Amino acid sequence: MSRYDLAGKVVLITGGAQGIGFETGQIVYRRGAAVALVDLDESEAAKAAASIGPRAIGIGANVVDAPQIEAAVERARAELGRVDVVIANAGITPPKTTNRAISEADWERVVDVNVLGVWRTVRAGLEQVIENNGQMVIISSNAAHANGMMNSSYAVSKSAVEALGRGLRSELAPLGAGVTIAYFGYVKTGLVTEVFDNDLADQFRKHVAPDFLTKLISVEQAAAALVKGIESRASRVIEPARWKPVFYLRGLLGPLSDRRLDTDPKVADFVHQFEERDIPNG
Repeated sequence: MSRYDLAGKVVLITGGAQGIGFETGQIVYRRGAAVALVDLDESEAAKAAASIGPRAIGIGANVVDAPQIEAAVERARAELGRVDVVIANAGITPPKTTNRAISEADWERVVDVNVLGVWRTVRAGLEQVIENNGQMVIISSNAAHANGMMNSSYAVSKSAVEALGRGLRSELAPLGAGVTIAYFGYVKTGLVTEVFDNDLADQFRKHVAPDFLTKLISVEQAAAALVKGIESRASRVIEPARWKPVFYLRGLLGPLSDRRLDTDPKVADFVHQFEERDIPNG
């Protein structure tokens, strides 16, 4: 497919006041796009937009509230003239722990933000994206294809987001609009830093995954790969590239990985440690 020129386009990004969302906003702005940064805190979104330039605006909205995200898309359309690209970037992750230890509220909140929030964002932006032959961009994760133990709500949410994106791509292709699903590894954001700064979770990560797969990449690297994918209308963006063989071979590697985790006594020890820490009087 021919290159998608971002000059003159309008890009709306949820979770846009910081991290990958903000860095992506800066890059597409330099490509000539206008940018709507959507975030929970409108003042932070406005401050971030002001730091980018006069073609950027900040909008406050919570993706768990459909009317709010619908109003955000409408405001972007009204103030910037249109919406061509919607990047459903907002997401959260809970502290790593077991299914037995995590609270119902924490598990459901991850799904509400990461799955339903993405779906609400998609729904709110669909008509503009279709009308302008634009693009819907959905952020999944390498977690969609890895064993989700100690982080099941996040893994479930990112697997669901992948399924949403694949179905949506087939629905929008006949209408002239595109869908890009991004799968990032460990990006040096606040969310990931919290996991890496947790000693028990970090020990677990080092035991179950090879270092080359979990090496941190910068926000700038992730955002640059995402924008490159948008410009080429790529169906998938996998960053870092070292995860690509895992994705392509997951039908073979997944069962082998699961079997190893199931029988590893050290993994069982980690389960006990997490539950001793997280289940009061457990």
